[in-house]
Amino acid sequence: MSLPLEDEEGMTMGETINWMGGWPKEGVVSAAEWEERSGRYAERSRELLEQDAESLKEALAGTELLPTWGTRTERMMLAPGADAAIDWIIKRWLQPGDAVLVERPTSRFALQAFRRAGIIPHAVPGDGLGLDPDELAESIRQLHPRLVYAAPDCTDPEGRVWGEARKELLLQICREEDVAVLLDERQALLCEAPPRGKYASGSANAGLEGVVFRVGEFPPGMVAGLRLGWICAHGEDEKIRELLPTPAVRPEAIPPTDLAAVLGLLQEGIEPIVKTMKFIYRARTGALVECLKRQQLEGVGWNEPQNGMHLWISLPEGLDADALLRAAWMNGLLFQPGGAFYASDPDRFKLRATAVHTEERLIRLGVQKLGDTMADFLGRWG
Repeated sequence: MSLPLEDEEGMTMGETINWMGGWPKEGVVSAAEWEERSGRYAERSRELLEQDAESLKEALAGTELLPTWGTRTERMMLAPGADAAIDWIIKRWLQPGDAVLVERPTSRFALQAFRRAGIIPHAVPGDGLGLDPDELAESIRQLHPRLVYAAPDCTDPEGRVWGEARKELLLQICREEDVAVLLDERQALLCEAPPRGKYASGSANAGLEGVVFRVGEFPPGMVAGLRLGWICAHGEDEKIRELLPTPAVRPEAIPPTDLAAVLGLLQEGIEPIVKTMKFIYRARTGALVECLKRQQLEGVGWNEPQNGMHLWISLPEGLDADALLRAAWMNGLLFQPGGAFYASDPDRFKLRATAVHTEERLIRLGVQKLGDTMADFLGRWG
């Protein structure tokens, strides 16, 4: 995404190529089309709009393409994005001082949200197949966590897919130790296939008697201006009652016209939109990889992601990504420094680039800017 960056007073600071992620202004469904769609429902009564919310949950549960497929609607909550869904779970399930187990590396937002709430995240060692089961069991015994947070179908920032056996062991161990699991499925629509299996089957017994929360959303860039996420809660009623909303306490509201417009979109069928989005994102991530290969930046490496929208890039040893970002910003390029993706002992020589919202000609320019910034930076300190 190329955008005008503004300071606090709104003054334009020049055009910048933004690979930090976030929500682009446009999408496969354009801003103009979405405004027209949601505008159709502006005059609907409050009563009808409330009915739309329940109908939307039924549509989400009935759309096989989505990870919400088959979920009981009374176990589903809507939220303005996966971040808001995680915030809700933290607020209702955790207390300051609680321990949470996470992957290494893991979601930058989740770590920030835990810490803001006074929750203490602890990383569990693992490998390319997922969390190490023995390490997970030992960490549970030592730290007595209230929750394990993971993204088995598409990790952030690496875009890895766990082995199926590791997913099952995660649920089994947590079930036996009476620890809840929070599965972040926000990139599920970008996967080769939507999450399935016991932990995501949508049945009342998903995760058996264990407590499993799943959060997801329509990905950034799918529908311009739309932030719609969900929570699916699985487990015995008595165990998850405190998470479920009440008439007085509910997740942050979503514009009612958006709910009605999404319902209409699902009724028409979202498969063509999802196919287009996946094609664009794969093409642009592939373009980023090819540009990096051609640029041949010394000491730079990466593993091509199996799923998702991010590329996890290794920098030359000693080149701190936070310091590099400050220099890159002056050259018109933004990315996410890698240190923020670790619960402890951060690897500061990595960065996350999200180029899926950037046109291919600007991807080439962005890689050139990265190379020029690295050369300038290393030249000053060499």
